[in-house]
Amino acid sequence: MSYDFYVAADAGGLSLGGLDAHARVQALKPKRGDTAARASYEQLFETDGQQASSYDKAISATSELLRNVGLVLPTPPDLDRLTRYSFFFQFQFTLESPYISRDDDAFHIMDNPVRKDKVFQVPTVSAASWKGNLRWTAMKTDLEPVRDNPEQFARRRLRHTLLFGTEKGFETSRDWERFLDHRCATEADHAERCRDEACRKVHDSYRSLLRQEFRRSGGQALPHLAGSLHFYPTFFDKIGLEVINPHDRRTRAGRQPIFFECAPVTAKGTFSLLYVPLGQVTRVEALQDLATVEKAVSEMMLTYGFSAKKSSGFGTAMVKAGKLVLPGSPEQRFKTFTGLQDLVRLARQGQGTAEDS
Repeated sequence: MSYDFYVAADAGGLSLGGLDAHARVQALKPKRGDTAARASYEQLFETDGQQASSYDKAISATSELLRNVGLVLPTPPDLDRLTRYSFFFQFQFTLESPYISRDDDAFHIMDNPVRKDKVFQVPTVSAASWKGNLRWTAMKTDLEPVRDNPEQFARRRLRHTLLFGTEKGFETSRDWERFLDHRCATEADHAERCRDEACRKVHDSYRSLLRQEFRRSGGQALPHLAGSLHFYPTFFDKIGLEVINPHDRRTRAGRQPIFFECAPVTAKGTFSLLYVPLGQVTRVEALQDLATVEKAVSEMMLTYGFSAKKSSGFGTAMVKAGKLVLPGSPEQRFKTFTGLQDLVRLARQGQGTAEDS
């Protein structure tokens, strides 16, 4: 008798029928490429249309455990103990299109497993993924409209740095920094040969504002920061398979179907975000940050998506119920993104509370 899980499974000394879905997937991992193992894996997703699949039942049971320990709906912190003008908002959402991502675990029977939590093995969106997707969406909604105005562009770019943290490629003229510094061309070597006056203005204005913000002279290095926005991971309550079938451009016939694990349409999750400003900010600045974030979140959920292959329409969602927590105010509820926008607008106008009808 072997006490090694994978050895026992491979030797046939382990009955897959007696395992739950999570354990069965683990047992099948060493058999990548085996047709029978692949068929056994796909059986986990089978349903008669009325009952949930075996895999969904396992995910649902684990989701209930996550809910009981407070990971599905994180509790808002005590804002009075945080920096002045901190805020927290949270909403539950339902996927309108499948969510796909790349799992960190390369040892899997599938070529394209969805990312799962290391411990609970449920489909998840990490805090870092939320941050990256929201920053990209905020760039589209808040920075691109003013790209022809270098000074306003630099001011908004500074606010984004304070919200999301240091740009990728900072002070290396690579990645995100190069993209924002050089909007006049897209060639990879453009930054090294750029002589465009508008690019120079964007570059110089932004760094001048950074030095003013952090009180750095010309010879001092600029700091690296994490930003004011703190994200929570999301756990989905369902798992499914999605098929993409690339077509030959000449024959217009499908060549080889590609299977992706996904969080399917109707899967539910929760988005939670905490804002703790860096240093001293005014109420006007904090509420402007709230408006910027609210707009980016709604566009990310409804239009751009937050999934891999989002340009093909993956990873959009509809809000179901949410709450906004501002310091010194009672918890305010909303049911749609329009309701959240109304709450933000009333807060900026200095009014009290509002209920989304």
